Amino acid sequence: MQVIDRLLDFLKNGEWHSINEISAQKPLLKLTISQVREILNFLSEYGFIELTQSTPIQAKLTPSTQKFLKEISIAKRT
Repeated sequence: MQVIDRLLDFLKNGEWHSINEISAQKPLLKLTISQVREILNFLSEYGFIELTQSTPIQAKLTPSTQKFLKEISIAKRT
């Protein structure tokens, strides 16, 4: 679960990120492009992220996931 947490944390800025850009975060994620693609497909299937259909494939958090992560962050501070 830590890998998914780190991936969601990387995506929390709400911008589009390519699979290559995500997999390049080696110190953070330590994932291959294939592993990143598999995790992104899972997160997309369950509505946590949006994926583009064009090449290169890009991902970003859904607005509801972004809001949820922001609220968790605020709750942890209090």
